[in-house]
Amino acid sequence: MPSGNPFTHSFIQPVNTLNELNEMNKQKPNHTVMTNSEDYRNKPLEKADIALYKKVDEILWNDWDPIGVKPDSRGEYYGYLPMVFRLVKANVSEGEITAHLYGKETGHMGLDGSIERCRRVAAKLLEAARNDEIN
Repeated sequence: MPSGNPFTHSFIQPVNTLNELNEMNKQKPNHTVMTNSEDYRNKPLEKADIALYKKVDEILWNDWDPIGVKPDSRGEYYGYLPMVFRLVKANVSEGEITAHLYGKETGHMGLDGSIERCRRVAAKLLEAARNDEIN
């Protein structure tokens, strides 16, 4: 494993790059990794990126949870995490993140979806990114 500042999560092994996160997520059943951006592939994550990645993970788990698996299945949304992180890092609009999350709910998951929940989560994700830039 490359040296540096590993992202460590209590449920997964330490990793240093989004490519490693993607590979790890591919090994989980029923999860599809939706991104492998050349901008991040095999590039060591900076300390701030690791912190933001953790925040994105927590927001998806605590605030999004469209299928209502909390608190039982902590890794349920890991497959969505790399793409949402990439969108947040790319500083896309709240509407684009909302549309992405809503598309996952209604398309990939086959749910009725909640555009309002997706909008609240998108706003919170972008706020976390802004706060991360300030610190």
